[in-house]
Amino acid sequence: QSINDQIFNAINNNTPKWEPSWWHPDFPKTKLFHSLKNDMRIQYAEKFFSSIKSKIYHIRDPWCSPTYHPFIQDSILMPKFANFRDPTAYYTALAHEHIHWTGPTWRLNRLWFQKPKRDFNKTRITEEITAELGSAYICKYLELDNNDNHIRYIASALKMVKHRYHDEIISSSIINSSEAFEYIIDKIKSEYTS
Repeated sequence: QSINDQIFNAINNNTPKWEPSWWHPDFPKTKLFHSLKNDMRIQYAEKFFSSIKSKIYHIRDPWCSPTYHPFIQDSILMPKFANFRDPTAYYTALAHEHIHWTGPTWRLNRLWFQKPKRDFNKTRITEEITAELGSAYICKYLELDNNDNHIRYIASALKMVKHRYHDEIISSSIINSSEAFEYIIDKIKSEYTS
C-alpha cells in the first residue's frame, strides 16, 4: 500500500484533530514537552537536510512556528530542536517546510507562490497538503515513522475547505508533493555528483 493510500484511507470523521509537536506559548498541552538534547539528533537525517543547501534559521523566540519565507532570504525558520516533542517531530516539520521551499517561481512554480492568488483558501490548503504529503514521503525515505501526524494534519486541513473541493485538492497535492520530493532528491544527488 502506498503512503498516499495509507494516509487518505485512514482519514475519516473520527480522525483526531492535529496538534503542534513543538512548544508554543499558545498551546498549553505542549508545556509538557521535555527539552531535547543535541545528542538526540538523527545524524543521517541531519545530513539529508544539510545536503539540500537551503537556508535554515533556528529562532529562540518561543512564538516561532516552523515557517518558510520565500521573500525573506528564501529561508526556513524553525523553533529550536529542544522545543520539539521528539526528534521525529522536528524532522517532520523540517521536511514540511522544505516541501514549501520547493514551491516558488524560481523552483517548481506552484500556484500558491504565483500572484495574484486565485481561490485563495483552496490554493492555500492545496499547498499545505502538498507540504504534508511531501513530508510523509521524506519521512518514509528517512525511515522516520510519523504517519499519525501526517494523517491528522491533512484531515484538519481538509476540514477548512468545502467538501466538493476535496478530490481536486487531493489530486493536485499528490502530483505536487511527488514533484517536490523528486526535486529535493535530485538536488541532494547533484550535491554528491558535482
